[in-house]
Amino acid sequence: MSGSSRPVLSPGDIGLFIGFEQCPRYLQQSLGKITGNEDELGVFLSEIGNRFEDDITENIKQDSVGLYDGSDWDVSDKPDIGKQEVRTELDSLVDKATVQNPVVIEQPPARGYIDVWGIKGRGDMLALWESPDSGIIAHIFEIKASSDVQPYHQIQAGIYALIFEDILQPLVEELEVRISIVHRESDSLDFTDPESIQTIAEPEVVREDVRRLLREDGTIDSVYKQAEVNFSLTGKCNTCLYNEDCFKYALDNLDLALLGLTEGEQRILNKHDIEDIEDLAGLKEKIEDPKPYVYDELPSRDENTVKQLLSEPTIGGKVDRMVQRAQAMLGGIQTRQAAQNDSQARTGPLYATPIQGSGDSTLPSTSASPNAREKMDYDPDELIRVYLYVREDFMRDSLAMLAGRVVRNNSAIGALSFSSVVDRLPDNDQREEVLEVEGDLLEDFFSKLFPAIEHVAEGDTRSALHVYFFSRMERDALVDGILRQMPRYDKDSFDAVRDLLGYRKAIDQPMVSIVQDELQDRFALRYPGSGILPILDQATSQYCDCGCDGLFKKSNWEVTRSGGGLTFNCYDAFKYNLFNFKLPVEADSNGRLHSKSDIQNPDDFYPLKARFDNQIPLEYIWAAKGKLNLDWADSGRDRWEIQKYRYHDADKQDERITPEDVGLLGEKMSHALHHLESCTASHQNPFLGKEQIDLPELPEFNLGDIDLARSLNDYLDLEHYADRQEKYREYAKAPRERVQKGHAAIVEVEETEIDGDDLVVTGRLVYEPDEFSDPSKVAYTCRLKGAENESSGSHRVANPVTWDVSQQVHKDDKKKPADIESGLPVEVQSVNTGDRSITLRCSEFNTDGNFIPNTNPDTFEYVHRHDVWVQNEADAGYSYGVRCVHLKPGDRYILDRQTDDWTSTHAHDVLEELQSNRPSQNPRYHYYHLLDGLIRGDDV
Repeated sequence: MSGSSRPVLSPGDIGLFIGFEQCPRYLQQSLGKITGNEDELGVFLSEIGNRFEDDITENIKQDSVGLYDGSDWDVSDKPDIGKQEVRTELDSLVDKATVQNPVVIEQPPARGYIDVWGIKGRGDMLALWESPDSGIIAHIFEIKASSDVQPYHQIQAGIYALIFEDILQPLVEELEVRISIVHRESDSLDFTDPESIQTIAEPEVVREDVRRLLREDGTIDSVYKQAEVNFSLTGKCNTCLYNEDCFKYALDNLDLALLGLTEGEQRILNKHDIEDIEDLAGLKEKIEDPKPYVYDELPSRDENTVKQLLSEPTIGGKVDRMVQRAQAMLGGIQTRQAAQNDSQARTGPLYATPIQGSGDSTLPSTSASPNAREKMDYDPDELIRVYLYVREDFMRDSLAMLAGRVVRNNSAIGALSFSSVVDRLPDNDQREEVLEVEGDLLEDFFSKLFPAIEHVAEGDTRSALHVYFFSRMERDALVDGILRQMPRYDKDSFDAVRDLLGYRKAIDQPMVSIVQDELQDRFALRYPGSGILPILDQATSQYCDCGCDGLFKKSNWEVTRSGGGLTFNCYDAFKYNLFNFKLPVEADSNGRLHSKSDIQNPDDFYPLKARFDNQIPLEYIWAAKGKLNLDWADSGRDRWEIQKYRYHDADKQDERITPEDVGLLGEKMSHALHHLESCTASHQNPFLGKEQIDLPELPEFNLGDIDLARSLNDYLDLEHYADRQEKYREYAKAPRERVQKGHAAIVEVEETEIDGDDLVVTGRLVYEPDEFSDPSKVAYTCRLKGAENESSGSHRVANPVTWDVSQQVHKDDKKKPADIESGLPVEVQSVNTGDRSITLRCSEFNTDGNFIPNTNPDTFEYVHRHDVWVQNEADAGYSYGVRCVHLKPGDRYILDRQTDDWTSTHAHDVLEELQSNRPSQNPRYHYYHLLDGLIRGDDV
């Protein structure tokens, strides 16, 4: 079917559209609907792919009747004409195929239509076999230099399958089309036995996905027809060749994309006339001194719009967070003077812009007030901090470099930095050698890590210790590397690091922090990139203990080779594709920054290239080891690019970048991570649960033996911890946000009466019209359930709220999630959202007769201390550390979900009994012993 009004699509662009999370702007740019500059694919990635494809082709030459180069065919770019020309070429080859020896075409031209979209591209390889039954087997091969199959690989291959099926169908009586993705971990191809070649699972599902993408009014058609599209600047942009153009557009238009919001979130905001960052920042008042532990809702500047947004399920609970991030971003896209004069722009360094209501930090305190120190489980001056940098070689599925920095406040030694770079880079098909090199790298690095910890401890045998990574990807890469080596190396140090990184906060103690997560979740960042370099530019603190003077400047990237060798600045030597992320910008008359080409006298420099991680380009490591050299170059541009990875100065070419230089850069990345962590010191958590560990035993550290009961208890701990954290996140939201979600409700007490040992409360559900845009709709979402027959009603905790007349919202009387958790336990006896009536029962017992554990909380593993009710108002207040509550008519309480879990508590008690090896006459122990033995592999 012809689609003459539409441009012709490339299967590669469609695949990348899927790979880039279906980014609408990428699609419109690749189709030419949006003009923009596209960077060229680097020589490293392009040549890696070409070489892998050449290796595959070379290996199958001897098994084929003939190997043909489709790039030599003279084929029109027009889909309808080109299809006929490709069909003519294939017609002359089909009869040459045999059952065991195929005809193989590399780079076969693909032309044709899929529904309304014209397709023009080149497949990687097409093989034609004669079928043993009759007809032809056409096998589509997509060759990817990756270690696994990605969904967009399959989509791309599915497009070629449909196109070549359409081309070949008239040439043969029977046609079977198969699809394979060949990658680095694929089995070797035996072209003498086509049945042995692995094909993708569910090829028809892939074909249908392609048809759905390309049909009229399908996904791609819908995006193409839009005059303007929303897009999001996130980590996916790191590898997109259009990313610089998108950053510039977003800056110039104050686009919501700068915040990393999803397209769906942006559409909702657009629906309520919020078109840019300035609109969003103006919804709420700017807080001059934001506090993470203050959970009150921000005062509204546009209450009607706020109420409408709160009713949107997708973003209802995120409004305050979005507004604060927009206010910080607004401060970053203006000159300093203009931002200070802007009433809605947040200014100041990182530590001054926490997100109000973001809660407790995930980083342990490295400094604390005398009062806090008295309550802490460790001395912050004695905390040993380990900052790790991990660079994975994604081309070889192994680690390429490790770097670290070890610090202790009270150590006279100061900070110790160290690094290890792979000794050599064997080809990926030499898998055993690749693993051997990775094992040597880990062994060398750990031989530096553990002594560094011992040195900063200065003779102490016990101390608290904490490990920091910038990104979660680094932590996962290091653990994966260690796991790859476990069958090969019998090294206690490997086991020790694996178990340390495997510490779980809910079970053991918090041992690992991901600093990037902390910064994204708890701070309003001024720039769109969440990588280490853009964040460093806004991270200043006079209390920083990393050795800088408060700001990690260019001079802090200066390093010296060992033995007093060359001193150089990493910022200059590794500028290309790493430190060159900021571009010149000009300010208009209002102080707003804009990107332009050829700015001669810039007013500032702004991060306009995607940097969402801390990864050193792999090219520097390959070039330093001599793996990436001028043999890779096919053009002058290629030579120029390669030299930038090989030399400190590509123009002078007088000093090569060595493996030691790369290691020193990794050490500086660890130093920069130390700086970022230190800049958050005023907001860190003194009560994270850190405990001392035995330092001499650290290289042989392990989590101990695991049996069935311990594993099950660990599972209960993790589940309860995850559920409790989810409830805490709910408690941290403003009352009307919790009510909007339906799990919570506000009740006004009308009457109370004593029923035996219980207090029965009759009241009404409160949905104030000034608080909600549609109170009836909110009431309809209420998920409270009354007791019916023998089932119990919803269990909630009741806590007092007060109506704020000035803001026209309810506010919590209790200000911390932990205090809300300890509220008065109640059970809903009946509820009617229609007439808003509700009845509650308050008791010191739950339905199973278990006493609420205020007096002996340690015996109840997953049930927590709570307020209690009293009959007389004179008895209200605190008694023996327990809050006593008197409920009277007119009082208002918010009902939130409880964190108590009686079922898990009972299960924990049973498992504790089984672990204690109680007398064998207990029948439960026999079943436990049998299962535990089966899991261990015992002969039972």
